[in-house]
Amino acid sequence: MKLAKAFDPSCQRQLIAASKIDKYDKGIAEKLQGHGLGSMELQLGCVAVLNRNQHEIDDNVSFDDMKQREKEFFS
Repeated sequence: MKLAKAFDPSCQRQLIAASKIDKYDKGIAEKLQGHGLGSMELQLGCVAVLNRNQHEIDDNVSFDDMKQREKEFFS
């Protein structure tokens, strides 16, 4: 986000995709929504996804199970 802000300070051209959202510090949801210290008001918004980690890949966790975990995480 810092690098993007350096190249587009007005945040007019930015769409941020945040993966592994469960690994970020607390408060990341507020920052991505434009609230709190260090946040950015993105004109195009943000997409957050929860990917399978290596352990889940090794355990053959299905994409359907992962989609359910992602849904529960964002609820």
